[in-house]
Amino acid sequence: MPRRRARPVVSPPETDAESSVQEESDHAEDVDSSPTMEELLRAIASGMRAPTDQTFGRFGRCCTGAETGPQLDGFLDALTSFKEQQGISDENALKQLSQVLGETALTWWMTVGRTSRTWTEALEALRETFHDTVLLEKILET
Repeated sequence: MPRRRARPVVSPPETDAESSVQEESDHAEDVDSSPTMEELLRAIASGMRAPTDQTFGRFGRCCTGAETGPQLDGFLDALTSFKEQQGISDENALKQLSQVLGETALTWWMTVGRTSRTWTEALEALRETFHDTVLLEKILET
């Protein structure tokens, strides 16, 4: 017996009213379910932020007091940049400065430098003391 072919099901044509309601419904779903540009930017930005620990613990350098001139300036610039990137307050940075000092610089800090009242004052005192080797030698001789 020959097989009959199934006839395709044909839906009746939509009226203009039905068509526009369906389009609005489709569009409303797109708008409601898709994030706004602001939400996308927030999500991207939050994924880009690195957690900060607010200490100099991960700072990879130490000032020994042997650094002079440009070496000392480079150290202080790197330290200041790290402080800003980690969001360390001036008050906390001042308390933690001894963590990044060693040898002669740490001795200086324990005897003289810790009298600095502000972060800026401490950096200036460090720079004044160690920037010029002649001044440093005079200090160490006394």
